[in-house]
Amino acid sequence: MAHMGQFSVSVRLTGPTGRSEEVGLLVDTGAFHLVLPRELAERLELVATRWRRVRTAGGETATWPLAEVRLTVGDDELPTLCLIAASGPGLLGSVALEGLLLGVDPLNKRLVPIESPYL
Repeated sequence: MAHMGQFSVSVRLTGPTGRSEEVGLLVDTGAFHLVLPRELAERLELVATRWRRVRTAGGETATWPLAEVRLTVGDDELPTLCLIAASGPGLLGSVALEGLLLGVDPLNKRLVPIESPYL
C-alpha cells in the first residue's frame, strides 16, 4: 500500500531491441534514477552497460546494474538510465521526471508539467 503522497503512474518502457511494455511505476522523488525489477528488465531485454553502488531506502548498500531504456509518459518520451534491482516495485525517480519536464503534485497524486529552469 502506498504511503500518503505516493502514487503510481502508467508508463511505456522500450528496450534496445524494441520490446515494449506498459507498466505502473511508483513515483519516488527520493529515487535518483528510474529503478526496474530484474524480471521486467529481462522481458525488455535491457543490457547493463555498467554497475553502480546504491543505497536503498532501507539503508543497505549494494551494487546494481545500470542500463538505458526509453521511457514514455503520455505524449513525452526520452531515453534514460535505469538501475536494475533484484526485485521490488518499479520506481520513477527525479532524473526521469526532470528530463520529461514533469513535477509532482502529491496532494492530487499526479504528475504536472513544469517549465524548464534553464534558458
